[in-house]
Amino acid sequence: MTALRVTRLDPEKPVASPGPRAPRATPSGVLATVLVCFALLSAAVLSLTPPWEANDEPDHVQNVETLVSGHWYRITPHSNLESFQAPLYYLALALYQKLVRQPVHNPDGQLAPIADNQQHGNFVHTVPQDGVDQRLVDLLRLPSIVFGLIAIVATYVAAKRVSRDRWTPVVAAAIVAGVPKFVFVSGTVNNDNLSNALGGVGLAGALVMLASSTITSRRRMAAAAGLGLVAGALILTKVTAGLLAPGLLLAVILRASSVKDIIRQCLIFAIAALAVVGWWLVQNQIWYGDPLALHATNVHQREVFPAVLNVAGPLHRIFVDVPRDFYSSFWYDSGWNQFTWRWFWYVPFWGLAALGVAGLVLIRRVGPRVASRAPIAVTALLAFGALCSVWIVGIPTNTEQGRYAFMGLPAIAVLLALGYERLRMPPIARFILPAIGLIGTVLAIRYHVIIPYLVR
Repeated sequence: MTALRVTRLDPEKPVASPGPRAPRATPSGVLATVLVCFALLSAAVLSLTPPWEANDEPDHVQNVETLVSGHWYRITPHSNLESFQAPLYYLALALYQKLVRQPVHNPDGQLAPIADNQQHGNFVHTVPQDGVDQRLVDLLRLPSIVFGLIAIVATYVAAKRVSRDRWTPVVAAAIVAGVPKFVFVSGTVNNDNLSNALGGVGLAGALVMLASSTITSRRRMAAAAGLGLVAGALILTKVTAGLLAPGLLLAVILRASSVKDIIRQCLIFAIAALAVVGWWLVQNQIWYGDPLALHATNVHQREVFPAVLNVAGPLHRIFVDVPRDFYSSFWYDSGWNQFTWRWFWYVPFWGLAALGVAGLVLIRRVGPRVASRAPIAVTALLAFGALCSVWIVGIPTNTEQGRYAFMGLPAIAVLLALGYERLRMPPIARFILPAIGLIGTVLAIRYHVIIPYLVR
């Protein structure tokens, strides 16, 4: 029989301890990293892009300066192309400009000379006025970053209400922050930024209400009023943003307890929305004979920029032109849309997005169930309404742009993150889409901002 051999430890010899473990990533830490990266990248766009070198930025700024001067911008034969826009974003920037005591900046004239040679941009920047312009535009661009951060945080809050997976909310937030076009828009003056933030807030509010296990009648009324206020603010920011109102209203209906309660909650929703936007609708009716000023807008565009309405037939627009331009503008373009990527650089983005949609649609729900399918239905309707806005604008005009759908980007991101969750992808794989977006954003800043504008 073999004897067991016992090894005794030498008390004089220290026992080797295991080395320190590498710190593991946590959802809160990754979310903080996502927010910091977004803020830094959008700040780089803000500071490195010369004034006016972004979609319709001179016209957006001119609306603000007109309000700061004490006048109201209106649709006239001599007004700018964005004079038909709803006023909430411009009112907010005008108040902000007054609070920081920035003086009014040429509200009635051309804000910058247009360049003959557009190699380095659409405007001349080798003029003494350019420094003053840059300081003004940088100041007005700052709130855009705040609005972008609000949209990202709201996406995180919304995703937490439809998933108990610890990583899905962070993935959804990262998808929003990782869209290069969203970063570029968030570094410039554009009313899309406020509608993007409101779209995220509306989504989060709707899903918080739907996911609550118990909710009193008084809280349902307060929630309906809150979502109505958001719907009114969306319309008062951009008319097309009103396409998110059906999704918000659906959340109110699904949370009601009876037919009578549905009627009551819908009335509260409508009254709250009209409390925000009603005065502007009445003003338009008085000035233009149309609550939304649609006819006056159409006439103005034909007089000022007729090329914008020179488009092909509706079927060609619906099935050819708009899908083609949506493909190449949703993920990224910049400047006045003159900077884009070759078609194949968009393939990974669309491929990964399609993977998320496939996981959401084809894979049965896994893991802990949410209370019902209502939150998914509301999220899907909000995403659908945002996507429809691209076609609604693009069919009668040649200004179809993927950024019009960014008011629904939080909803789109939540759906994609849920799809990755259902596919049982490991956490690191779920961040591939925002990771390539981050790389694309850095490259775009270098090749489409620094080199064209700063390297002479």
